[in-house]
Amino acid sequence: MVRLLRLLRWILFFEGWILLSAPAVVVHWASQLDAILPQSRWTPDNYLAWLTAVSWLAGSLCLATFWGMGAQKPWVRATGLAVSLFNLAIFPPLGLTGLIAMRRFAKYNIAEDADQDTLVEETQIVRISRISATLVLLVVGYRWIDSFSATLGVGGSGFGWQTILLILCGQVLVALSHDAGHNLAAVAFGLRFPIFRLGPWAWTQGAGRGSIHVHPGRLFSHDSYLGGIPTNPVHVRWDLVAAAAAGPVSSLLIGLALFLAMLHSPGTVAASDGQFMGILALLFALDFSMQILPFGYSDGRILVDLLAYNRRGRNMVLQMTAAVLTDVPAQTTGSLANLATAVSGPASDPVHPLRDNLNMLLRRGVVGGNELAQTYLNLGIGEVLTGRFGAAREHLERSIDLLDALPHHAAPGTTWMWIEKLNRSQQRGVESHYAYGRAVQCWEKAKEKASKMPDVVEAHLALAALHLSQGELGSCMEALEQAEPHLPTESAYLLLCGRFHQTAAVCGFRMRWTERSRIHALAAAKAYTNKNFPSRGLGLLRLGDLATELWHAGQSALATEFLAQAIGGLSSESDATSWLRLQRAEILAKTGQRSEALTELDNIQNPNAEQELRIASILGWGSLLGGRYLDAVEYFATAASTLDQRDRARQEVAQARAWYRAGRYGQAVGLARSACDVLMREEHGEAGMGLLLIAADEFRNDAHLTTHPFFEEGCRIVRAARFFPLPDKWVGLQDIIGHFENLGRKLEAGEIREEMQRIEAQMTWDIGTSEVAPSKAS
Repeated sequence: MVRLLRLLRWILFFEGWILLSAPAVVVHWASQLDAILPQSRWTPDNYLAWLTAVSWLAGSLCLATFWGMGAQKPWVRATGLAVSLFNLAIFPPLGLTGLIAMRRFAKYNIAEDADQDTLVEETQIVRISRISATLVLLVVGYRWIDSFSATLGVGGSGFGWQTILLILCGQVLVALSHDAGHNLAAVAFGLRFPIFRLGPWAWTQGAGRGSIHVHPGRLFSHDSYLGGIPTNPVHVRWDLVAAAAAGPVSSLLIGLALFLAMLHSPGTVAASDGQFMGILALLFALDFSMQILPFGYSDGRILVDLLAYNRRGRNMVLQMTAAVLTDVPAQTTGSLANLATAVSGPASDPVHPLRDNLNMLLRRGVVGGNELAQTYLNLGIGEVLTGRFGAAREHLERSIDLLDALPHHAAPGTTWMWIEKLNRSQQRGVESHYAYGRAVQCWEKAKEKASKMPDVVEAHLALAALHLSQGELGSCMEALEQAEPHLPTESAYLLLCGRFHQTAAVCGFRMRWTERSRIHALAAAKAYTNKNFPSRGLGLLRLGDLATELWHAGQSALATEFLAQAIGGLSSESDATSWLRLQRAEILAKTGQRSEALTELDNIQNPNAEQELRIASILGWGSLLGGRYLDAVEYFATAASTLDQRDRARQEVAQARAWYRAGRYGQAVGLARSACDVLMREEHGEAGMGLLLIAADEFRNDAHLTTHPFFEEGCRIVRAARFFPLPDKWVGLQDIIGHFENLGRKLEAGEIREEMQRIEAQMTWDIGTSEVAPSKAS
């Protein structure tokens, strides 16, 4: 059925152009009705204008249906039904096939092609067919030009060597004019050219010097504008459309001008010159016809992909958009996140309106129902995104209680998903796994009961994000592949598109698919900061959440740039801005950029008690990685004065590491033991670090000791901790290497070093001098 839909779609494309350009075909068909109804007074000549209008209307509906099926628009059902009824009168099998296909299309949209390439490579069959069609049309066109020129009185001496030479030179002229049209339009729309092609010649700008290459095979390719890179990331799609259309349009205009010159040539130029202008016009018309067809590697194929915005079109726009930043020198790029649409004026804290909405419902006496449950959910999501974890947990659990009291159609899948995210951010392994199971159960049921494609896509994306949260990368990619062909493109689904690209980016970075993942990350940033996003403030918070997940995947440079853009878009006095500044300062501190982290912390206005503890922890990490161990001890001791038992234990492990680096082994072991009693219940990454500190002290006191149960268990926990951020895991693995080398176990140290190299491949910051190995410190 999918193949039938694709075949029908291209039939509608050609039928639409025929009906628009040749309405006489409809009139000729209508004239046959005289033989069927000989007694009627109806004659086609009386209704010529009416039949022409019907033909144009049907052709427009055919092209609209062609585009709508590619873009998966819901109104295609109506236009496809109208076209199918029209075709029933012209060719009943085609009309009946269209009706069946439209009925199938009413439930599920057409699936896109499975390939991931930006452009379609021209196969041998397509290339041979293109050349054959060009030769056939050239022969037929030459015969017509020869006959027509004789009618005008400008006929030449017939086919000879002059005609052959004219055709060869004319093809070179067509190629140069076609590519010049591409390049002029590209320059007009702001594209720049590290590679500049004109026909078979290509000029490449290298490191401070240029070089010229000749590719004779490109004489018929006309792909010069693809060497251009956009400089404006906002209108990339339409800039590419204009550049792609400029080549065929220039050929069409030049061919038309030559043909008009041929019509006015009698009596003004020599007879052979008039025929030569007609042959050149034919070559330009052939170039337009062959390049506008959407087959193989052609301008028409590129235009169809960009206008329909299918998978290849989206990939082309994403790759060109990413090239705006990746190919520009670093000193000229203010930020990697400049893809987002700029909106003037700072946005206020988006959580305040959500809290006011809840208070209004409570003042009205609302004690239950779906509206109150969704209000609690929205407020809880906003509080998770701004670091108010205590209040977020209370509101999300209240939303669960209200939804459980409603009928089964109000399944709390979204609430359970955010509870899982909240527990994961606090490294609560047991609670996170329980919430994950409940969320998966809800979304699987929602996927089975969904009747609309956006609902099915939302279920797939939720399952992909849940699988990613538990480290199930294979299941995550499978869910993303099922959702991508049906991903909506309307502005109303910007949040859905941003969630898709965010999940794909984080999963791809963890699987070390760097280039494609970077494109997805930039696409997610563009979706969250789009001017049509439902709430600009929440979109910026989503951008901050994307940055945090990218940081956990090892992409610190991209994360800090996204956070900088989110901070710049929010009001400086809001609590949301303070939370984002803390996130960015922590990344800078843990990547060895202590001065930048201090600058970010100084910009936080009126921090509350909870934020003061977070600031102390960030300063502790900056001091620990900078070699100021006693300062780090004081900062971590301040951060450990929290009421949350697990957060206090994590700060005590960090404090123990600082004590151990300072040579105070007794204090380090005491803190590590008390922290492990709390963290071992859920196997936090910090629990493994605490066990390693205890084992290191045992090894130090007993030179003949070669193994210790705490050492083996600590290594296992650090390596297997699912919620341990990659940079922190890298530091932990470096500690393990130091312990292995102290024991003379070179094989195990080599295995850990290979794992560190895999983590380093995902990181964008210099880690060569950010940490001192324990073996050297002790």
